[in-house]
Amino acid sequence: MLTQDLPDPALDVPTQYKYAGKADAPPSLDWWRGFRSAELTQLMEEAQTVNLDIAAAVARIVQADAQARQAGAALLPSLSGTGQETYSRTSGSSASGLSIGGREVVNYQASLSASYQLDFWGQNRDALQTAEETANANRFDRDTVALTTLAAVANAYFQVLASQDRIRTSQRNIASAQRILDAVRERRKAGTGTDLDVAQQESVLANQKALVPPLRQTLDQNANALAV
Repeated sequence: MLTQDLPDPALDVPTQYKYAGKADAPPSLDWWRGFRSAELTQLMEEAQTVNLDIAAAVARIVQADAQARQAGAALLPSLSGTGQETYSRTSGSSASGLSIGGREVVNYQASLSASYQLDFWGQNRDALQTAEETANANRFDRDTVALTTLAAVANAYFQVLASQDRIRTSQRNIASAQRILDAVRERRKAGTGTDLDVAQQESVLANQKALVPPLRQTLDQNANALAV
């Protein structure tokens, strides 16, 4: 059988593959407001104000906008004007032949000209398009820097909250282990407990206490990250 005689395979393609969906919109820069945390809001607003990376990105946008305006000026007519003011005095004479003071004359001259350079090869328009695209790219870069910075701040903030919660849990566990140890010691005094029971509970208490320093270190690290 020749290949051209083969029927086209009828494949069932899921609907979601037939039509391309709308591209996901980038996350909003104020996505963190959904948590409704006054403390987180303050941290985020401070980060947007004092972060040097964001400030540098904004400065690049301002510079790119200025370059775009400069490139666009080449496509507009150029105007030039001149002005001149001259003074002169006319001589005067009387009927008797004696000279008398003349009259002062002021002359004003002004001119205005306009010129336009045809962009035959599209060089100026290409320069404008490049400058505008650079400005748009810098705006995207600013949003990317801002999102990255704010995500880092939010991550550190939630790490602080998690560390604080784990420390509180560990402290409750330590208090519970201490109460159990006291009870085991009382049982040993009463003759219903053994030294082994006491040693085992002392080990449990020591292990619970050993969990706290790493948690405090993590808490300090993330708190310091928020302070930078």
